[in-house]
Amino acid sequence: MDDVKVVLGVDAGGTSTRAMVASPDGLRAARASGPGGNPSARGVEAACAAIAGAVTRALEAYGGGPEIAAAVLGVAGHEPFLTGAGREALLRALPVAGARLQVVGDVPVAFAAGTPEPSGTVLISGTGAVAAAIEDREAVAIADGLGWLLGDRGSGYWLGRRAAESVVRRLAGGEPDTPLTHLIVTAVLGHGPQKHGPQKHGLQKHGPREHGPREHGPQERGPREHGPHEEGRSLANAVIRSLQSAPPAAVAALAPHVGTAASQGDPVATEIVTEAAALLAETVAAVRRPGDTTPIVLAGSVLTTPGPVREAVHDLLSRRWRAPIATAGSGAGAAAWLAARTLLGPAATPAHPLLVTSGADE
Repeated sequence: MDDVKVVLGVDAGGTSTRAMVASPDGLRAARASGPGGNPSARGVEAACAAIAGAVTRALEAYGGGPEIAAAVLGVAGHEPFLTGAGREALLRALPVAGARLQVVGDVPVAFAAGTPEPSGTVLISGTGAVAAAIEDREAVAIADGLGWLLGDRGSGYWLGRRAAESVVRRLAGGEPDTPLTHLIVTAVLGHGPQKHGPQKHGLQKHGPREHGPREHGPQERGPREHGPHEEGRSLANAVIRSLQSAPPAAVAALAPHVGTAASQGDPVATEIVTEAAALLAETVAAVRRPGDTTPIVLAGSVLTTPGPVREAVHDLLSRRWRAPIATAGSGAGAAAWLAARTLLGPAATPAHPLLVTSGADE
């Protein structure tokens, strides 16, 4: 194949879009990123623009005016791109004329980011959570992925919401705060509980007359002997007000604090981690047959980031299934490898680790 012909891989999610341009053998690659390219979240026009921008920058980074021979676009919320006006808009936005082009969902791409095998199971936990059984690199059964309001158990949103819920209940109930309290309050309000009194931890230690009624508004009507409870309730209300107006992604952004607090021995955070891992393992069990020995791929920011959640999920899955468990690498690299397979077939297998690892998503 002429060395100026390249393959293109795109991993377009709700938060960001990553593109990779590479030689089919994986020995040379360039990548670029941009805003989210999920058409369901951002609209078809904005998604097309985001994907096209990332692709253009990746081509420029590769240099030499390469021609795209094959492309695989993994797009979350991809349905509008598969048929009709959405697909046409995408084709017009990309320099893919004459290329072998596939537009697929993000689930098969996430699986390929962890293994070159054709079949297995992928568990994704990022802002949302979903598991899928993969056969011949296509999703044949899916569990969860029902959205932040009704599903996505064990996802970043679920972790963030559970952490915030636990913190505000403890604050409102006058219970001693834990490291998780400090982390969540600081993340939401920009300052920790210690800003409301001389103690860094233990809001219950504050005396009833440390703050005047003007600082607490309606709380001044409570019994004076419960001053610490008033302060906790006031702080809880501030957290509630902030999160009620926040988008789901902002709630999901609280998830890493759960792992941090659990690593510090916080019992509240540890309980949340244990529950999240159990829910994610249940989601896998919904699509995976007993005794299955095909690979399990862990994908999404919650499971690709080292920490207590990934460790707990890995432990549960390894105890239930005697199967290799891999952590996903670059989604854009995996999509580029899938594109290379359309040109080279099984001969593209050696390029898999090169593309998935060298393009590790940042």
